[in-house]
Amino acid sequence: MTRDLKISLISPTERSGGALYSKKLAKVLDADVVPAEHSLLRILKSISKHEPDVVDIQFEYTTFGSHLRTVVLLPVLALLLRAYSRVVITVHGIVTNESVADRRFPRTLVSAYTVSVRVATLFACAIVVHSTAMERALAHLGVKRMYVIPHGSDAPSPNVYPTLDEVILFFGFLKPSKGIDRLIEAYSKVEGVYPNSKLLIAGSVQSLDGELYLENLRELVQTLGLEDKVSFRIGFFTEQEKRSLGSEARILVLPYVDRFVEVSGVAHDFAGSGLILICSRTPRFEEFTDGVDCMKIDTTASEIAKGICELLDGPQRGNHLRTGLVEFAKSTSWPKIAEARLRLYKHLLSAGS
Repeated sequence: MTRDLKISLISPTERSGGALYSKKLAKVLDADVVPAEHSLLRILKSISKHEPDVVDIQFEYTTFGSHLRTVVLLPVLALLLRAYSRVVITVHGIVTNESVADRRFPRTLVSAYTVSVRVATLFACAIVVHSTAMERALAHLGVKRMYVIPHGSDAPSPNVYPTLDEVILFFGFLKPSKGIDRLIEAYSKVEGVYPNSKLLIAGSVQSLDGELYLENLRELVQTLGLEDKVSFRIGFFTEQEKRSLGSEARILVLPYVDRFVEVSGVAHDFAGSGLILICSRTPRFEEFTDGVDCMKIDTTASEIAKGICELLDGPQRGNHLRTGLVEFAKSTSWPKIAEARLRLYKHLLSAGS
């Protein structure tokens, strides 16, 4: 892509959803990435050196390290960056009362997040969100000047051939909010009907809670006698390795149980791989349409099992959903997302502060 704008992304660069997103976005925009883990002074020095036309802050719950550092630094950085260029904030996740109801001090968490975002947006030219659900949630907090630009999807391979193997895949960071324990319980019911099926759980662990959760998942597999049917592949996966996973499986199941208002990077990453998507009825999957490009289910073991069996039973509906998901990937491909971003940036530059 011809670089007629100088763009800098401030983003976490360690292994996180935001880091993976920014890496792909920077590639299609030919943008510089300034690590958000750096000190405030070092970030400002980097921006001064690059002299970008637009600085786009990639904001997630721990962009700048801890939750506390993130909510403090976001408005401060947005204010200071105004001296260098147009400031855009891309919001990757929104804290609501419902999403943190099971956490300690939920009101404090929501209040801190709300104040940080509202103050920061006073200094930004535009706020980018990935879905209309996110737009509604931020509007409820009083945020304005929002633009909906979807999360990017990897382009479908020109040779996407659905596998005939009865492999069910979960991919992503392993944590309790992903509902993987319910998927394993559901698979114990599926395996009795489809004895040739397999369940593959792949992804990485980010925290001690994740390590404990993985240990509990392995124990659950043993308790249910599924050691020969359920396999784990734990680690960080390259893009090529993720494509290989997609070619091995028939169905991708994402039974998330959290209520955070965001979108699923995993669903976008695998949308063009030829898989059939089963997902939960949570805010992060609002952009997908039940019966068109996915099957949406309630996250009980019985409902998850019912959905999987329905798609393994006959190819017709599965083929329809697979085709719909590939079309979704085409409509949200990274080049198209880059075009939408560039239109916004140019509009902001032509409109002035």
